[in-house]
Amino acid sequence: MIKHEINFHSPLKFVMYARMSSEMQNQRSPDQQYDSILREIQNRGFPWSELARFRDDAMTGRTITGRPELMAMRDRIMRKEIQPDLILVDTLERLGRTDDLPAFRDQLQKRHGVIVLTADNGFQDPTTEIGKVLTLLHQLRAEEHNPTCRTHAMRVDPCSS
Repeated sequence: MIKHEINFHSPLKFVMYARMSSEMQNQRSPDQQYDSILREIQNRGFPWSELARFRDDAMTGRTITGRPELMAMRDRIMRKEIQPDLILVDTLERLGRTDDLPAFRDQLQKRHGVIVLTADNGFQDPTTEIGKVLTLLHQLRAEEHNPTCRTHAMRVDPCSS
């Protein structure tokens, strides 16, 4: 198992993943997710560099394997075609609302040293005690498919007004 301690002020490499659940959603939602992630990096002054972006449109978060871009990201990491330190998502719900999510995250972290961080909690380190608690809470929120999910899914496009 790869042990990973995050030094947030080192030049870490990241990939971003964004998703929207259906064609009925705001088509800019994934771009807004990317913007939110990049804004949080900038606000915190982290010297991180982007390697790639992955995006699944009109894909449910209830499964892991049914999303081609998520699987491509995982496969490229596993084959070492890309070697990020981090996978960044706006919220955990965008990565998925499935019981398989902890195993997916563990596989990437334990075998490849890649940590999943979310912008909505300020990129809290999930390897710390507090981070583990937050991760569990976010996982419960994601699995419950509560109004938070619908709020993020139905973002208003500020360009349309």
